Amino acid sequence: MTLAGLHCRGVTPTAINAFVRGVGITRRDNSIINLDRLKYHIREELNKAAPRTMVVLRPLKVVITNLAADSIINLDAKRWPDAQIDDAYGFTRSALYTENSFCWCKYAFPKKCTKVILADDKETILEIQAEYDPVKKTKPKGVLHWVVAPSPRVDPLMVEVRLFDKLFLSENPAELDDWLADLNPQPKVFERLGYFVVDRDSTPGKLVFNRTVTLRDNYSKGAHTKESANALVKTIKMTFGEAPLALVIAMASDKDHVGFARGFLSGGELEAVLLTEADIAGGNSQTTSASLLRDCWIQASKELGIDIVHDGTT
Repeated sequence: MTLAGLHCRGVTPTAINAFVRGVGITRRDNSIINLDRLKYHIREELNKAAPRTMVVLRPLKVVITNLAADSIINLDAKRWPDAQIDDAYGFTRSALYTENSFCWCKYAFPKKCTKVILADDKETILEIQAEYDPVKKTKPKGVLHWVVAPSPRVDPLMVEVRLFDKLFLSENPAELDDWLADLNPQPKVFERLGYFVVDRDSTPGKLVFNRTVTLRDNYSKGAHTKESANALVKTIKMTFGEAPLALVIAMASDKDHVGFARGFLSGGELEAVLLTEADIAGGNSQTTSASLLRDCWIQASKELGIDIVHDGTT
């Protein structure tokens, strides 16, 4: 990974500088930093800087049969997650959805499928006909993005989307005997989610977008299991040698240690500090007693049903 490559993917200097400040300095020259830590800083920056828009990959046409052909319902939409309503989005009879999802339209209405039109192979779906619920009597758990279908005999705006993900499954493939077996078999995941940047290969007739990073990390909720917790302890020992550790990680500025531990164990990427016995003995104002911090982590792990090994170092 090079700075030129990060720039091509849309990573900002602010995100890179924040990552460097967060990493600090290690006394070991062979330590490895998890890529997800860099992704955390990228998301933090782009969440504030990147306006939202909707693009559909592999579109599926959906026709709302109980809406007139010339009807347009203007919906309130947001270009920024925490902003006030600042944009309008037109809901029409025909729209394009991603082919592997179909439920509630973002900013729009729930729908009920009434008919599926198949191709000659009797497997490929050409079109879905549905009815929308204008009073929103039901509310599905999830929403999906969509775009308005173009008018008849008008071609939609076509774009090229380049999706990037980790090349290897493990954090350090150099430790494996067969690193080729560690190649990611599905490098194109999270196809509907992410931050994108316009590539320099774009032309007026063909836009090209590179995915900078996914909206969420690639760990599912609860992914920090016993194995990954022990891997974290190993990394810390590589950094600090065999110095006794009172606790693996604690909040740097927030005293809600249980909340922080719960966030990390459930797959979150959070800023953290490492504490040694010397920190606590020296009365570091950002720390508390080792036993209390340890109890907080134990409580959080129990709440999430995660078994963490306690070998005297955590």
